[in-house]
Amino acid sequence: MLNRLDRIFIKIESTICVISFLAMVAVVVWSVLCRYFLEIKFIYAEELTRNLTVYAIFFGTSLAVKEKAHVGVEAFVNLLPESGRKNLQIVTDILTCIVYLGMLVLSISVMMNYSRTGQTTTLTKIPMTIAYFCVPAGMFLSVLHSLNQIVQEIKARKNNPGSEEAAK
Repeated sequence: MLNRLDRIFIKIESTICVISFLAMVAVVVWSVLCRYFLEIKFIYAEELTRNLTVYAIFFGTSLAVKEKAHVGVEAFVNLLPESGRKNLQIVTDILTCIVYLGMLVLSISVMMNYSRTGQTTTLTKIPMTIAYFCVPAGMFLSVLHSLNQIVQEIKARKNNPGSEEAAK
């Protein structure tokens, strides 16, 4: 069930990332065309591009969590024995999940403030709750992917408990 839900979320995240990136490219190209060839100003370009970038970043972050594609320092980890590496990986994943959870809670607080005050973006007048909805959504998905990885790692340890000792 958790893996099926995970696959559905990955499709949604990937689609949002691709659409936001393509829209960002289209807005920038249109802005350049307007400025240099049509000699008109497309004043919304910077704000739209910024918001689309934020969407691509936060949904991309959750995809990177799923793929374990975030930057990590392994110099000291590689000095540990295999069991130490596996234990450290689980501890690191738990701590990372806690950070994502904290960011989720804080971003929900910010979104509630935006909702309460009714703030909008400067030029496009898009409600800030829509403009920055991607932050709590991306953090929520990051928490889900993190939890899924922790569960998978713990299951793998239980299914194959003595792999290091058996190799000796």
